[in-house]
Amino acid sequence: MIWGGVDKKAEIKELAKIFQTRKIRLIVFPGSASERMLGILNKEYIKKYIKHASTMKEAANIAFFWAKKGDEVLLSPGAASFNMFLNEFDRGNQFNKAVKKLIKAK
Repeated sequence: MIWGGVDKKAEIKELAKIFQTRKIRLIVFPGSASERMLGILNKEYIKKYIKHASTMKEAANIAFFWAKKGDEVLLSPGAASFNMFLNEFDRGNQFNKAVKKLIKAK
């Protein structure tokens, strides 16, 4: 899952529990929501299941090479992204463009 960005003060403790229980691999964007989530997750989970990306292209590349056969990659930031993108449409368009480029190159 590609997650994170600027904090909207949503309740994330239960989400953190789900991530850890299900061992969901997260690619985390920079931002205050990401920092807060990382403060909740346990250190062992962070070491094994978290990678950081500073651009959508980087996030898509990490996901593409980190995913195993049968995995799904989900863009679900759960946070605002005005620190990286013009708006949610720009974020989605950049994700689609990055994924299509990876598929084409395969």
